[in-house]
Amino acid sequence: MVSAALLGLFLHQYRGEVTVARDRSGYPISTTIRVRGADGRPLWTRTFKESPGIAWSKDRRAVAIFDRSYHLTVWRAGDRVRRFNVNPYPPGENWGEPPSYEDSLRWSADKERLFLICPAAHGAIALGVGDLVVIRIDTGKAQRLDQVLRAEWISNRSVNYWVKRFREGKQPKIIGPIRRKVR
Repeated sequence: MVSAALLGLFLHQYRGEVTVARDRSGYPISTTIRVRGADGRPLWTRTFKESPGIAWSKDRRAVAIFDRSYHLTVWRAGDRVRRFNVNPYPPGENWGEPPSYEDSLRWSADKERLFLICPAAHGAIALGVGDLVVIRIDTGKAQRLDQVLRAEWISNRSVNYWVKRFREGKQPKIIGPIRRKVR
């Protein structure tokens, strides 16, 4: 048995729909994202396994989808749909779980960059930290910054983030905000 939940997001002249198909236990088995033009005709549709991380821009004219195979699918109004393989790590090194919650994916105001916060390993999830990675949308290049608790854009090219530093025999210390310019 598959149930579907439909969430309508109204964009200026676009309409975005996210449909999540679930199994009997409620676990997401696929997510379909569809964007329609002002006339109601579909502009594009993509289906992903399970439940990817999804981030709409504030003006709802761009969407980024980060799936469990570490691919970033991006659409911006007036552009074609683009897909990048995102891995800022050396060969043989991989992320833990991909992001699947809204705060882990965030657009810059100019929609030229996107940051992701991905747990670097399963233990990182328990500690509440993840790797902050900034991706340039025009090239798909990824820049890994630090292991962070949270982050926020403060300009088109600057990020504030907070880190948790662990010291033997002492309580973890939260440091931040740390301001960093990105490429």
